Amino acid sequence: MSKPAPVEIFLRGCPEDRLLAWLTSVAGAARVDWERDGVKGLVTDRGPVVLTLRMEDGPFDGLWVPWGTSLWPNDLACARAAARGLRCVVRCEPGPDWPDADPDEDLYVELDGTTERLGAWDDDLA
Repeated sequence: MSKPAPVEIFLRGCPEDRLLAWLTSVAGAARVDWERDGVKGLVTDRGPVVLTLRMEDGPFDGLWVPWGTSLWPNDLACARAAARGLRCVVRCEPGPDWPDADPDEDLYVELDGTTERLGAWDDDLA
């Protein structure tokens, strides 16, 4: 059996208490373990998670799940689950579900729970 790979998503407008409740629902009890310079280490029953607040001073928080593919096959599947469960805007790498996305471009998929759209980070950081 292969080792799970990480997934990473970016959240906008998601209160931390809602994020912790969602993580608990998908990964078992979640709590803040440590905090330093806008980065929080979270612990769940499945393992550690890292939450980076206001990435690059922007409106998005980053959620990095090192064991993520044990729950979701890729970033987009995690983002879809998060957008539905958290009711906030979620972005992630397009991955293989968006075959027209050029892997050499800095693109994202933005989800709001009902729609998905492809965009470029450089064009739309808001």
